[in-house]
Amino acid sequence: MKLRRGNRRFSVADKLLLVGPSHSPVTGQSAMFQEAVNIFPGSKVVRIKGTTSKAIDKLFFAGELLCAYLRKVIKQEVEIVYVTVSRSLSGFLRDFIIYFIARACRKKVVFHCHGGDLGRLFKRKIVGRIARHIYKRADAVIFLNRFSIPSEMTNSSNVTIIDNCYQGLDGMTADQGPASKWTRVYRQVTYIGNFIREKGLDDVLDVIEKISERGRSPDFLFVVAGKFLNDPEFEAEVRLRAAKIKNLRLIANPERSQLELELRDSNFLLFPSRYPSECQPLVVIEAFVAGVIPLITNVNGIGEQFSDFSFLEIRPRDSAAVAEILVTNLNYDFSEMTVKNRNAAIARFSPEKFRESLVEVISSHLRK
Repeated sequence: MKLRRGNRRFSVADKLLLVGPSHSPVTGQSAMFQEAVNIFPGSKVVRIKGTTSKAIDKLFFAGELLCAYLRKVIKQEVEIVYVTVSRSLSGFLRDFIIYFIARACRKKVVFHCHGGDLGRLFKRKIVGRIARHIYKRADAVIFLNRFSIPSEMTNSSNVTIIDNCYQGLDGMTADQGPASKWTRVYRQVTYIGNFIREKGLDDVLDVIEKISERGRSPDFLFVVAGKFLNDPEFEAEVRLRAAKIKNLRLIANPERSQLELELRDSNFLLFPSRYPSECQPLVVIEAFVAGVIPLITNVNGIGEQFSDFSFLEIRPRDSAAVAEILVTNLNYDFSEMTVKNRNAAIARFSPEKFRESLVEVISSHLRK
């Protein structure tokens, strides 16, 4: 997008510094940050490296990030710093430093919360106060929906709602349509996400084992696709456990095209139940577009956000209940339901709408 200042035309990207996670095909925040990079080609970009369990690596990555950020934020032409928000404590400390430096350099700051809400962060006594102070004073804070806005910010004038968008899944051909896969003799259940011990991947494996105990393994194909994040011990545990499950296909470090193929071939999308609030809205959106029925725990507004769509609601932290609902719906034909979901998702979560909304928010904060 081009705007005019006086007699000179300039690009929004010329005035923008984007700060967000390194590109990964399996995480919603990473995908939507990459979409922002694509929307503003030519903008300055600082990428945050992936999670690591080693303290020395964390320190090195933090120093590397700070140096890269300082080199770019001090440039005179930069007017706005766009930051993809992290809800973790370490991520917030990083965002706080980014915000503080940007303000010291007299830059405007736009925070974008691509997933869930900030409720857990705001509940911390000291950190919560700092977080409320920062987010209320940012030039703009973008949320996914009204349910993800913390109560402390409900009436803040700087809050904007922009839906995430799907990516690359609208080009489905007729033979890849949502209806055909419901005529198979088995059901494919897929999990997509980073392979982290705290995220509940163990719960997904528990569901598979519960189904096996009921003698229904031949009726299902489970696909677990994601990226191991610098935890060799956990990776070894997962690979050993997965090797014993015959109806499981483990895909480590998949490409984006591979994830799209798996989604298109899936019947159900499974989320870990240990931390249901981590359910990624972007993955749910892409499930609808691909004609997949997601299993969602209605926590932190996830269910309300998609109240116009059809999905299966499950109880949190109950692998046996998840296994039960999969077996119960084994022979149900969801084809008509998935077609309606798909058409509604394409209309509501289009990349064009996301682009227009984000450009409008960023452009409105450029100095006159």
